[in-house]
Amino acid sequence: LDLIAGTGHDTLALRDYRQAAEHGIRSIRDGVRWHLVEAEPGRYDWSSLLPLLHAAETAGSQVIWDLCHYGWPDHIDIWSPGFVEGFAACPKAADAANAHGIELEVVKLPDTKRGFVLLPRRWVVERSFAWATRFRRLVKDYEGYASTLAGLHLVAFACLMLKQAAQLTGGP
Repeated sequence: LDLIAGTGHDTLALRDYRQAAEHGIRSIRDGVRWHLVEAEPGRYDWSSLLPLLHAAETAGSQVIWDLCHYGWPDHIDIWSPGFVEGFAACPKAADAANAHGIELEVVKLPDTKRGFVLLPRRWVVERSFAWATRFRRLVKDYEGYASTLAGLHLVAFACLMLKQAAQLTGGP
């Protein structure tokens, strides 16, 4: 099941990124379609990301690629202790990505992680999702129209910003 193709995001990415930008959203999490990138073990073709990369660049969006958002190759055991190191050290994947002008940067948890640890770049989007879950209406997709959901996100983040502004100015 290819959710990116199923939703049309592979062909409408520029429109999607521009619509997000209209609402002030410039950092976007997107997924890698492993069935296209690594159709057979050890052979990597990152060209399926190129239309999305070009669309993001044109829209002025920063994409945080979630490598396991829509799954992972069948031959990979994500529960093995060496998964992250093995994935990060895979020279074939990095070489194939570089051939398309893509630089792979794996963000992993520090070995001494205790409590909250700030990870580079990713925290912006993840923190925003965490804040949005404070509003019950946004936790589940009840809305029939994307514009209604976008409006509710705007209201939720406006409430959060107003609360921060009030605290900064010494208000309630």
